[in-house]
Amino acid sequence: MKYGVRTLILVVSGLVLSGPAVSGPVDAVEPAGATDEVTVGVFLHSPYVERDGSGAGLRGAGIEYMTAVLTEMGYAARFVVQPFSRVIVSLASGEIDASFNLMKTPERETFAYFPELPALRVGPVLVVRSGSTLADISSVHDLQGLNICYVQDSSVPEFLLVPGVFSFDFVRGQDWITQNLLKLLAKRCDAILDLNPHSYAIAADRQNLGDRIRIIPLPVEPTDFYVVFSRNSPRGAALVAAYNDVRAQEKQSYTDFIEPLLR
Repeated sequence: MKYGVRTLILVVSGLVLSGPAVSGPVDAVEPAGATDEVTVGVFLHSPYVERDGSGAGLRGAGIEYMTAVLTEMGYAARFVVQPFSRVIVSLASGEIDASFNLMKTPERETFAYFPELPALRVGPVLVVRSGSTLADISSVHDLQGLNICYVQDSSVPEFLLVPGVFSFDFVRGQDWITQNLLKLLAKRCDAILDLNPHSYAIAADRQNLGDRIRIIPLPVEPTDFYVVFSRNSPRGAALVAAYNDVRAQEKQSYTDFIEPLLR
């Protein structure tokens, strides 16, 4: 199955969002020395974060991007793998300093600093079996009666927030992509929602299942995803200020790390 970058809605995020992106005061603090570690909570999802060949380390576009941008900021990265829902809890508590690939929501802004610029923009999709009668989506009512697999605690596009049309079947854990693929192919759900168009395509291809699924874009604008910093981390304010400075110079583009993995 081809999931070439030409089909993806990936842009270098040089777009300034309307209004200030960081709510509340941010007191600038001098960042610590280059040997200081920033704890980054991550959840497994290709091609951004995945286990390396040994199973002990991590690789992926997000790992490379965060390592590069934190180095530019004067810090070293320490990655901690957690289920998605735990990443959110850890950000709120200050157990981790940062994370990435998160949508901005009013709730998350209460415990995380969102920088001035998003890191990337991608469009949400539904993953269906290759034999599904669902060909394209123009209205949420095209999904009438479907049972849709999704990851617990993840954001839902506004387009889908219409009660009574379909139902969600939520999963937890670090292997949620594999869980959902197996449920879809076993006909235990009708479709899978994902916020990017390539995680399931890559996972299916690697398991020789690429010809058994199709990716259908949702008819919505691409979504902004951010690197975020915990408001309860002692240096969260310093980190978001340093990140904003690095992004203003545009030395490190997330898409520079993503595109080679999608060819």
